[in-house]
Amino acid sequence: MLPSPAVAFAVNEERLVVDFGDQSRIAINIVGEKVVAAYRDTQHARQTISVSPDVQALILHSDDLRFLVGDPHSATGLAMILSTVPSTALGGTGYCGAGKEEYAVLLQKRERALYLVDRYLLQSCLRSIAIDADAPDTVASGLSIDRPAFSLTFKLLGDPAEQPTTLRVRDGKFWKQ
Repeated sequence: MLPSPAVAFAVNEERLVVDFGDQSRIAINIVGEKVVAAYRDTQHARQTISVSPDVQALILHSDDLRFLVGDPHSATGLAMILSTVPSTALGGTGYCGAGKEEYAVLLQKRERALYLVDRYLLQSCLRSIAIDADAPDTVASGLSIDRPAFSLTFKLLGDPAEQPTTLRVRDGKFWKQ
């Protein structure tokens, strides 16, 4: 059994809308404590689709979810989202474990279901992304999204090489360059 969600939700709250490269979209809602997803294809036909248990856990236990980019190569059914979760399920008391972790999450729409296919830790207590000083204090402000290449680029604070890191997708998995 999963622990209770990190955040209390309204009875019917839209948590995330994911746009795919083929102009289709999935709206993910929480009804009570159940995750429900509705798929709208390019002809605007709407249907309910199933959500894998790992995507349900991600939706229920994330403090914040943001759509980043859909793969412009529509045949893949892939999209990237940003998930912010507590460092530990019960909350920590020290430097590590008391804060938040941000993940890039790769979702895939296959047939009539939504799956989590990969995730990559972007930021935690041990590594931080350099954010734009003039932007809101969120990890999203430190990400550069390249839609045609379906990739994210960011700089880590304290990186001795001071080189940007690019996160690409190859064969349905994240690859760091």
